[in-house]
Amino acid sequence: MGTHRAHAHSSYFRPNLCGSWLNVTVGPIAMGTLHDLPCSLVTKQNFFFHCVFRSTRFSISQLFLALGESRTMRFHIRLCVCFLALLCEQAVAQVYPPGAFSVDGYPVSCFNNTFVLTSQLNDVGMNNGRGTIFLNPSILNSMPTVLKMYWVGHECGHSAVGPSEPAADCWSIRTGRNQGWFPPQAFSYLYQMFKDSPGDMAHGSGMQRLQNMLNCYQQP
Repeated sequence: MGTHRAHAHSSYFRPNLCGSWLNVTVGPIAMGTLHDLPCSLVTKQNFFFHCVFRSTRFSISQLFLALGESRTMRFHIRLCVCFLALLCEQAVAQVYPPGAFSVDGYPVSCFNNTFVLTSQLNDVGMNNGRGTIFLNPSILNSMPTVLKMYWVGHECGHSAVGPSEPAADCWSIRTGRNQGWFPPQAFSYLYQMFKDSPGDMAHGSGMQRLQNMLNCYQQP
């Protein structure tokens, strides 16, 4: 079916746990096994990588202070922290198996698709046609719930109707109407989002998309 992206014109894989590949005890600071420690976003500040372990922020320099002057231990902790930084930096996304995804508390399922939330996506959403729907939370989180549901429905629609963008729009709107999450007044949100969109090779202009969705909405 190919890859289908959503255009509004209007993290990396982040598992819940860092993994169990390392067990470190730092002087009086017992860090425990990393499998037991939630992993947050790694940033690079003043050439030190930072990770957050149980809401406590450690930097390499702080670890060195706790370790003392052992060159061997300093080398190993530098290696481990840098590897952890790379691991976390590559792992920034949230993955929801079929049946586990929700939008603002409303459970959402789409055939047998897995949902992946990643801010690295250069779009609102994308259906890869192979059982995975990617969504960009950095864009979606600024929208009201009904628009989030519309975009999720649009990407899900590609699994139902194929690569056609107008058909995916239509599927989303009619599904929202039939399920009750897209009332007629929600078109005002769509208008604000699409009214200035020029369109592109795959998508009509914003006004064309709006007219198509209105026609679909009014069909039995």
